[in-house]
Amino acid sequence: MKWNRHLAVIAGLVILLSGTVLTSAGLTACAAGSNSGQTQSGKRTLKFSRKNGENPEKKESTKEGIKEDNKEESKEEAPASGEKTKAQDKVKTAKIDPADVRVCFEILSDKKGVSAKITGLSKEDKTLWTYKSDSFEPTELSQVDAVGRWEDRFYFAAGGSLYALDIADGTILWEDDTFHGASVSSVIDEDGTIFASGFYGPDMHVVDKDGKVLGSIGSFDEDAWWPYNVRIDGKDVLVTMDGGEKEGCVYAVNRKTLNARYTGERVEPTFGAPTDLIAATAKASSTLPSSGGNTYGTANLTDGRYDTAWVEGKDGDGIGEYLDFKVPEGTLLKGFVIVPGYMKSRSLFEKNGVPVSLEAETGGMIYPLDLSGSDEMFLTEGEYCYCSFSAPVVSDGNVRITIKDVRSGSRYDDTCISELYFY
Repeated sequence: MKWNRHLAVIAGLVILLSGTVLTSAGLTACAAGSNSGQTQSGKRTLKFSRKNGENPEKKESTKEGIKEDNKEESKEEAPASGEKTKAQDKVKTAKIDPADVRVCFEILSDKKGVSAKITGLSKEDKTLWTYKSDSFEPTELSQVDAVGRWEDRFYFAAGGSLYALDIADGTILWEDDTFHGASVSSVIDEDGTIFASGFYGPDMHVVDKDGKVLGSIGSFDEDAWWPYNVRIDGKDVLVTMDGGEKEGCVYAVNRKTLNARYTGERVEPTFGAPTDLIAATAKASSTLPSSGGNTYGTANLTDGRYDTAWVEGKDGDGIGEYLDFKVPEGTLLKGFVIVPGYMKSRSLFEKNGVPVSLEAETGGMIYPLDLSGSDEMFLTEGEYCYCSFSAPVVSDGNVRITIKDVRSGSRYDDTCISELYFY
């Protein structure tokens, strides 16, 4: 898949909120929104810069990588309802504590169509159960979306219905087939109530933890279309609209009465682009030792510069190496900004490894993230790409980013990341 470098081009596509460009290997993405694996390049407010006059590369490395090369380079430049009880491969022994289960949500595509694959994993990475939804014909919008995890259940949307899955054994607890939405934007209240919006469906649809529909609002205003951002703000759930004469208008739905009103606020739609970035501290599973005045530690991930990078230090391409980030516990995370590869110079970018597949884990959820095209993309200053989780997740304070696949360097086997921030 070719890397889409222009937010304006992506914004012109209807898939902006779905983020769904699929391969048989899993979710590949290059769009903004709430779905798993989304990646996108574009401009941002955070300034990056290279040191003036520097465009260095390296010559040799003790890890066959970038360690010594800088010396040389410095001189040059849901299942469908029929699948509820039979689509699971699950443990049927003793009841498992949901708190001990990690949930991995993937979107797959094959000749049959688009489907959701949900896997329950133990703390030791043992597969406890696997659920696969029916397949749905691909459209310009996402047919399957994660909604999120709440206590002992996992909510998701598939084929226009909402589902709750038992985290302990992978069985379906209930289905709500009255929603009809696609490319779902949603939020989960503290009591497990789902507030969901989506294209094709109502501007707001509310379902409690047991699957009972509490209310549904077809349209806030005939001049406001396409709800794309749903968030809790005090007693209200706020919904931002993406199109129509009232594009950017924000509507509030009272969480108790479900009465809706226009807030008077009107914002320029950002299509999910991050604005408030979190510079989290990190520890790495390995780091290339410093050499020739160059350091490759995790501090380089948040220094706002393209001429530095974290570089893994394991023999080989670094697959399986990871970064452990600390964020404030309870932080609602939607994804992260990343500048993949070593951006110090184009030569270094090509000579060293670039991550093309990552896995993020926090709050008991695992999100496979495909950065297809990052191996071809040499970013200019001020550009970035970002990965959106398939659903916002309340972090437990720890986020692990694991390298799952890389584009190997033409000369060295180091894999590099220049910048990484959460939002």
